[in-house]
Amino acid sequence: MKYLLILLVFTLCSFAEYYQEYNPNDDRFKILALKKSISIYRNAEEDYKRSNELFEKGMISKEDFDSKKMYLENSRLNFMQYYLNLIFENPHLTILSAEKRVDNHGNSEVYLKIGNSGSSSYDFDEIFKEYGDLADDLKLVPPSLKNIFISLKDDYGSIISQPYEYHISSFDFDKTCEISFKLLKDVENLTVSANYNGKIDEKKIYLKRLSEVNRLTVNSDIFSQEIMSSESGEYGLELEYYGDSREFFKFEVQNLPKFYTWELTEKNGRSVSSIVMDKKNFKRNLILKISVPDFTGSNIELDKSFIIKTVFKSESSEEIANAELEVIPTGKAIIEFSSDNMYYLFEKSEEMKLGPFKIKNDGMKKINDVKVIFTAPNGFDYKIDSEKFSELKIGEENHFFVTLNPNPDVTPGIYNVKVKCEGKASGRIISTSTNELKLELKAKASIITISILSIASLMLIGFVSYIIIKFTKN
Repeated sequence: MKYLLILLVFTLCSFAEYYQEYNPNDDRFKILALKKSISIYRNAEEDYKRSNELFEKGMISKEDFDSKKMYLENSRLNFMQYYLNLIFENPHLTILSAEKRVDNHGNSEVYLKIGNSGSSSYDFDEIFKEYGDLADDLKLVPPSLKNIFISLKDDYGSIISQPYEYHISSFDFDKTCEISFKLLKDVENLTVSANYNGKIDEKKIYLKRLSEVNRLTVNSDIFSQEIMSSESGEYGLELEYYGDSREFFKFEVQNLPKFYTWELTEKNGRSVSSIVMDKKNFKRNLILKISVPDFTGSNIELDKSFIIKTVFKSESSEEIANAELEVIPTGKAIIEFSSDNMYYLFEKSEEMKLGPFKIKNDGMKKINDVKVIFTAPNGFDYKIDSEKFSELKIGEENHFFVTLNPNPDVTPGIYNVKVKCEGKASGRIISTSTNELKLELKAKASIITISILSIASLMLIGFVSYIIIKFTKN
């Protein structure tokens, strides 16, 4: 029994020596587990080399040599397990750089450089540098990431890049890849979204600005605008400068017809004619005001568009950037409503005729599809004699009447009716303000009541006459 216990203890110790058991606690300390496995593997290599020399000299048995060899193999497999688990349990793409550039046409582009760095552990890079040769010797070739989709998004989650998604079919470990996108929306920061390995990894980054030469881009918030005669229209201009030096730019407007005027202002209303920009102040937002003169019949052409060109020049008068804008001068479309009477008094049994109402084109455009919008009180039926006019020429005036019929159960009182007119001019709907009329409905007096009131009036007149005659005689 004594010898049996000694044999059992020896066997357990030998098993512990020659087989590295996987420790569940090492899942929480993968870097430490990897370091431990590397140390054990190195020791097993040295032990195997010494055992090989002793076996060749016949100083140890074949069983002892085979056990050392098995221990080395187990240590190697243990190291491979930790190494591969650490690299591929959490695959990771790293954004190495993100640069914003502008091409010769003023279009913004983004150049991304990404890397497949495997695990994101803070200590793994150092271990890989120190023991990467061991992984190479053991032919541990990390599998590449497959089917990676990368896109650029704004703060609202909308994709703002072209292509919308960049597809990388295969990406090897510890390699880099450069990708270029065209920006559909000009931004200074964006979100890089990477979809791979069953997960979506998003990082918000600030773009680094690059330019081989000093360059200025100009964009307008709107391209085309209708501007009424004698009024002004505003175009927002967004300037962006790419360069390292401080540059001066002069501004001018080309192709603007005679009698028109322009003014360039900042948001605070201050007028400017030139600007200075550098790498710190690389963005400016300005407002270009175009004023259309008052139409006199021959000075401007209404409803005929033309293109103006906004130009920024260097100090040497070289054109640096420009933007084309469309101006559409148009006349005012005005429709007016009027009535000579705004208060009507009727008895309940009478037909109620309101009007005449006048509707006039007091603008500089023909008005089509003119209609009357009439709102009657509850219990009233109405009819408009000319509810719709096909058109109103400039200066033309039309009239219409409204007939009201109260229902029998309508009680006497004061009621409000509303009248409004609207039409179309150049595809736009124009209308008058809502006009409110007062309508008083009185109860109809009966014949008996009228007779009594008449007799009472005659008696009163006779009595007054009697008093006056008597007083005169006296």
